[in-house]
Amino acid sequence: VVADLATQIDQHLASGGGFASSDLVTVLVGMNDVLNQFAQYPAIGEDQLQANLDAAGSELAAQVNRIANAGAKVIISTIPDLGRTPFAGDRSAGSTNSNPGVLSRLSARFNDALLANLLNDGHKIGLVQLDQYIIAVDNQVQAGFTTTYANTTQPSCITTIPVTKCTSETLVPDAVNSRWLWADSLHLSAIGQSALGSLAATRAQNNPF
Repeated sequence: VVADLATQIDQHLASGGGFASSDLVTVLVGMNDVLNQFAQYPAIGEDQLQANLDAAGSELAAQVNRIANAGAKVIISTIPDLGRTPFAGDRSAGSTNSNPGVLSRLSARFNDALLANLLNDGHKIGLVQLDQYIIAVDNQVQAGFTTTYANTTQPSCITTIPVTKCTSETLVPDAVNSRWLWADSLHLSAIGQSALGSLAATRAQNNPF
């Protein structure tokens, strides 16, 4: 969660560590903040949950700005649109499942607050928009276009083992020799992780650091 990042920075600085202009810090945090808020829905209304995520996204921006102002370069990624994950459940036409819509709105609120408060001039902080990448590839797959991915709605790993133990030998049958975006309900598959890495590398190489 976002609160843990501030603690990690404090501990790093207290231990005598600092940030130099040659340091590159990568940050991707906030999914659990959204999940923690979603777990309170509908007992707590969506407006309040969004307000809480405004605060969390703003706090994340403050901590990223803090690292950049301390001297390091930062690559920060937005969180995925959790409404596009298998965790959200059924997204098929005609479904009455409201979870994807709620999760998408909560994710967007967090990302919007983050982006609105970043020192995002490109000289200190580089932005990876993972949410927009996932939305784009999911839209393409759902529209029936031929893309890098064959499936963006289901987890590719069998559920009887931890995702950290998942290999090419522990995939669901339909995912074998195919390209699925998700490893489990919330984590990107190997090809999804590779895409994220490529986005981050491109941003680091192209930014005027």
